[in-house]
Amino acid sequence: MVSVGILTHNRVEAVVRAIRSALADDDGDLEVVVVDSASEDGTYQRLLHEFPTVRVVRLPRNLGCPGGRNHVYANCRGEIIVNLDDDGFLEQGWLPAVRSVFAEDERIGIVAFRQRFAGEDVWGRAMSKEREDVANFHGGVCAFRASMLREVGLYPEDLVVLGEEAFLAIRALSSGYRIVSEPSIVMWHPRVGGTAERSNDYFRFRNYLLVVTRVFPGLLMWKYLLLRLGSYFLLAIRRGTVVPYIRAVWDVVSGLPRTLVRRAPADADAVRRYLVFRARGEVCG
Repeated sequence: MVSVGILTHNRVEAVVRAIRSALADDDGDLEVVVVDSASEDGTYQRLLHEFPTVRVVRLPRNLGCPGGRNHVYANCRGEIIVNLDDDGFLEQGWLPAVRSVFAEDERIGIVAFRQRFAGEDVWGRAMSKEREDVANFHGGVCAFRASMLREVGLYPEDLVVLGEEAFLAIRALSSGYRIVSEPSIVMWHPRVGGTAERSNDYFRFRNYLLVVTRVFPGLLMWKYLLLRLGSYFLLAIRRGTVVPYIRAVWDVVSGLPRTLVRRAPADADAVRRYLVFRARGEVCG
């Protein structure tokens, strides 16, 4: 079975379109799971009425992206879980294509799709131009092997927004799983500002520092902790977000003793592969 998992909050019309795009490829072995993060626009009632075959779970409060998506995964029964943004929609033909990629190798843990922009005749963005192994993914434009999640664990829920993909990508690579880019599988999405906004800078600074302290091994942790403290300080000056930077650094440094005791470092080669790929960046066109 393949599961399509959607996390939503106050986007009732958009999530209806997302669900319809998933069901358009239904071949009888597909389920759609929607986790509603305490929407106030009638999402829960609308979905129950309009999609009786869709599993809809309502959370009492908005847990943020990592926490909400973890609830999605806990309610999916499929061995393949497709992550679909609530304001995105899948291009027809996605289901057999996803199955085909995962069937090639049981060590493929994550498949990264291509994102195209609704209303624009452009190629979009993806981790690569052709199918190939990569070292990163975008959370709402990909699919997971459920057994990989059971082995390596889910997203850290305290990250709230930003950084969770980096954490999971490194853990997956460290456990011997492959991340494969397949740009022929397309998710359409509106072009929006998203997480690049300055209002997210506290989480931008804090979360990536937390990823470094939690999963980077040995000397790599100390090296990149110092490098990112410096680079983020310069970024904070340029963006006028020095106060969120100070708050983020304080939260990371004050919690460092506990982090050092509890952390589970990843394989150094996996971290290097992630860093090299991130420096290369995604392909846009």
